[in-house]
Amino acid sequence: MAYYASRVSPRSNAPPPNYDEYYRNALSYAEGTDYYGSVGNEHLLGVPIYEHKLETRVIDQQDMLDLLKAQKAEVFASIASLAHVVHQRTNNYRFTGEAIPFEIIPFVNGAMPNELPHLHPALTSVHVINALTPEQLIRYCSGYELAHDPRNIDLMIVDLKAHIGCEASS
Repeated sequence: MAYYASRVSPRSNAPPPNYDEYYRNALSYAEGTDYYGSVGNEHLLGVPIYEHKLETRVIDQQDMLDLLKAQKAEVFASIASLAHVVHQRTNNYRFTGEAIPFEIIPFVNGAMPNELPHLHPALTSVHVINALTPEQLIRYCSGYELAHDPRNIDLMIVDLKAHIGCEASS
């Protein structure tokens, strides 16, 4: 608890008549320190200058975190699109996928089509793509966000092949 000057009786600033004895006596010295100064940090509480600076710093830090989150989302989106292009190019050089299976390309939301919760057949070759049922084709086109017409199965197969990077003519 801090001592305040208001609790001590008012005194004059003139030194007492017995000046030498006054500062050599420990009790008198303690009275003098109570009168001339107070101990504590209560004088800092509620000062609007410090409160405003603290609020400004918190707002600045939150703005920086929001900016970093936005940049992080942009970086991850660019990495995902780059990975998709790499998988497409790799699959393109594997021709029909018989000798070396195709790379499995994740859906737009990042989920793998051959894992939970989807459990679709892995598109590892042209033969697997040609053997897909219409329902599986629709689910793949929805997962990859490809425009599709459920009545035109052949066009859906061609679009799916082009999306994963294999030759559409195979």
